[in-house]
Amino acid sequence: TRFDYMKDDLVFEDMSDSTNYAEMQGYLDIPNFIEFLMLSWYGAVTDWPGKNYWGGNRNTPTPSPFMFYNWDAEWSWDVTKDFPSVSGAWVHTSHRAGVEVEDVHSELWASLRENDNFMMEFADRVYMHCFNEGALTDSSSLARWDTLNNYVRDAIIPESAKWGDRQIHLGNARHTRDLHW
Repeated sequence: TRFDYMKDDLVFEDMSDSTNYAEMQGYLDIPNFIEFLMLSWYGAVTDWPGKNYWGGNRNTPTPSPFMFYNWDAEWSWDVTKDFPSVSGAWVHTSHRAGVEVEDVHSELWASLRENDNFMMEFADRVYMHCFNEGALTDSSSLARWDTLNNYVRDAIIPESAKWGDRQIHLGNARHTRDLHW
């Protein structure tokens, strides 16, 4: 009920009005929403918005604001399903100004960006994560990537034996960890 009210009614209120924005903060976890958008744009997730996400909130003992979680982002990192190839961060067309939208993420973004406090918090979170060794800087991202790759490096050998003879995308070449990972 709370989610439906937020997406069907509250989102269409004037968010430049501080009273409406304060009410939205009771229904939507603003820092979470900003970071949800940032990760979707940073990873260039093209099979989104409107699907491939999870969300929820606690209803007892007191209702908490709704939170979104990224999920099923296989159409990312320059792998695209519905759009021309993308390289690097990418903002879905439904999140661009002047575009008619029909999914909850795009409607929330279009509504909230009318509020100066929201946009300042958005800018602050971009600064925190994308600069000064933040989580989305190249050095931090590469360090995480290397940690994950090193963790599964040996496990890729038997995995590549399972699919190594497949010749779908690489012509006649065999897929191996050392050549195609």
